Amino acid sequence: MSDDHNNVVQLRRATQREWAIAKYVVIGGFVVAAGLLAYFALRPTQQAAPQTASIPANAVSIKPHAASQADADSQAGMMLCAQELLAAKSIGIVPDSGQLARLQPYGTKTNARFACIAATSVTQYVIEADLRCRTLNDPKCVRLYNVRSGDGMVLYQRQKD
Repeated sequence: MSDDHNNVVQLRRATQREWAIAKYVVIGGFVVAAGLLAYFALRPTQQAAPQTASIPANAVSIKPHAASQADADSQAGMMLCAQELLAAKSIGIVPDSGQLARLQPYGTKTNARFACIAATSVTQYVIEADLRCRTLNDPKCVRLYNVRSGDGMVLYQRQKD
């Protein structure tokens, strides 16, 4: 009888250990799954675009003047790139699935002409436009100059006035 009682006690302890391990595995699995779900749900959508966009060697960098000016320049740069992308989409050069690969423009050697990089899952585009006025909310202030594919092929070139 004593041996049976010891066997039952050992079996009960073993079962309790197995249940404890199973609870830790299940809870750990939920924690890992929740972490992965949060990571993929909260990551910026801009990372979905290819990050292979490169800035040409002849690009001129734009440097902010002061901290408050840097915020204003950053917002203006994002607005300029968004207007360039909308202009390229409106004439059918960049497909509707195109997104900005870089949120900030870079200067070109031509005064008041800026370039932005957009991309789809297939290719990337370098979009250049002339800034004609300071009101970036007005699409007429951004005049599309040209659109090149990532390999440099010109897809659109504005005709001379």
